[in-house]
Amino acid sequence: MFVLDSDDAGGSPLAEYSISDGNSLQLGEEVQPIVADYARDGVDLTLTAETGDFIVVHDYFASFPGPDLITAGGAKISYDVVAKLAGPGPVAQSSTTQSDAGGPIGEVAEITGTVTAKHLDGTSDQLVEGASVYQGDVLETGSGGFFSIEFVDETQFSMGENGRAVLDEMVYNPSGGNGTFGVSLLQGVFSLVSGQIAKDDPENVSVKTPVGTIGIRG
Repeated sequence: MFVLDSDDAGGSPLAEYSISDGNSLQLGEEVQPIVADYARDGVDLTLTAETGDFIVVHDYFASFPGPDLITAGGAKISYDVVAKLAGPGPVAQSSTTQSDAGGPIGEVAEITGTVTAKHLDGTSDQLVEGASVYQGDVLETGSGGFFSIEFVDETQFSMGENGRAVLDEMVYNPSGGNGTFGVSLLQGVFSLVSGQIAKDDPENVSVKTPVGTIGIRG
């Protein structure tokens, strides 16, 4: 890694990182990865702060899977989450549709303020009550924002303002009553009321955070 100095007021490249052997990449304090905007530039990954300043991780998407990101504070952001935050990239976006995520996995039951959903195809929607959500969606709430979603197995997930979460997985078989549910929470206050999946297979429900995984036991 080397640091790029600049006196520009905004949009300045702060640092560049290169991939090395290993399952993780340690980042510095140039940006806050938990709240940064993620984007693909070819096989490179850029993380941009609110100021417009950014860092570049060269060749991050050149191989699969890429490394997990470790923040200066020790939090871990998995490659799977990074890939969803960054979106499909311009080439893949042209051939990816929202239907690739399958059918809706839940519906917005209650909403306040601004809540956006970034889909697997790279498009974004401002959610309203009754709107559908899909596997792989990145959900973000603004200041004063709040939402509550009921999933197909009756699991209820709510998140308050200034939050960011990724809907990792929802697979449910109503006839068998089994499935899996997973969400990655990067920032914000949330609540989870378990549904049918947890009643039959509590270990198949998890909430991942940058510092650990929350599961249901019993």
